[in-house]
Amino acid sequence: MTTAPIAFIDTETTGLTPDDEIWEFACIRRDPDGTEQRTILHIEHDQYLMVDLPERFVVDHDRRFGADHEVHSRVDAAKIIHRILDGTHLVGANPAFDAGMLTRLLRVANLDPSWHYHLIDLEAVTLGYLIARGETVKLPWRSDNLAARVGAPTVDPETGPLYDRHTAMGDVLWCRDWWDAITTAAAGEVA
Repeated sequence: MTTAPIAFIDTETTGLTPDDEIWEFACIRRDPDGTEQRTILHIEHDQYLMVDLPERFVVDHDRRFGADHEVHSRVDAAKIIHRILDGTHLVGANPAFDAGMLTRLLRVANLDPSWHYHLIDLEAVTLGYLIARGETVKLPWRSDNLAARVGAPTVDPETGPLYDRHTAMGDVLWCRDWWDAITTAAAGEVA
């Protein structure tokens, strides 16, 4: 349990460079009392920036963008995100990337980040947890493998994928479950 709100976040972007843009944002904000609020936004972006993305990501974008969600202007999306993330600690798999992209988006609306500057990177937390237990972790790691080692696998051997990976909400759900798995495991060891 945390004493401040946390926000499991993920973004889907037109690429990985500082010039790329967010086209999908998802968040599950969990307040200290355990209540959760889900948000998913599709955001205006320059599609020409996607020229260097692998084809499977372009196909996914073209299939999903605006299909089931209203498309928000950059300014409107920035204001919504600013409000939702206010006072939270961001939790994710490499949340520094997402936080950097979100910071750039907020600037479009003349807003500063509203979240706490301490980011919670599930990969780093899990790496430390496993090493502290005396387990070996081969570098570089795969996030799917780290998550599975603490009880948050991405695939069930019998039924297949558990999450719609590489969609913003699919990755957010996975990160939430990964957080719950590692914090539950760690709490059990302390008890």
